[in-house]
Amino acid sequence: MKKNHLRLEGCCGLSPLLLFCILFDWKKASVFIFTFGILLNNAYSVPLPSVDKYDITGTISEIEWYPKKFIKGISGMSGSAGKDRIMPPHYILKLTDYEGISSEDALKITRYIKWDTLNNNEKREPPFILVKVNHKNRYFLKKGMRIKIKGYTVRGDESGTYTYYEKIEVLGYSKNTPN
Repeated sequence: MKKNHLRLEGCCGLSPLLLFCILFDWKKASVFIFTFGILLNNAYSVPLPSVDKYDITGTISEIEWYPKKFIKGISGMSGSAGKDRIMPPHYILKLTDYEGISSEDALKITRYIKWDTLNNNEKREPPFILVKVNHKNRYFLKKGMRIKIKGYTVRGDESGTYTYYEKIEVLGYSKNTPN
């Protein structure tokens, strides 16, 4: 018993992994390292904190539409990034004069949609919000429209950002933008 006590005292400056190998055998240490590696890998595949159920009203100042796209899974990745998936057709809308959401959540959603859109040090209310809206009809929305997106929700993980909504209402056109 005294010998083990001296061994521990002499090993206090060693890394925990080396200490584990000394106290146990290398086979147990390799199982530990392998298991720890799997746990560490899964830590990177956590979902984004969701942003739930907002009724966002705003004017479309910029609009981009993307067709349906097949995305091949990445071999060895966990979660949805490791699986083949289809990105539905969607719009990326830049809404100005927005309301119905806090500036903090508007900033969060905008960064989820396109990280580099706003300055990372942005602390005040952003002048716009980016939203991703799944829709098959590329002619449904137009620049200058005033819209209300009811029940807008954002979720995502390592493979991308997924958005949902209950309904889009077209409220009219902005006075400053021609049809």
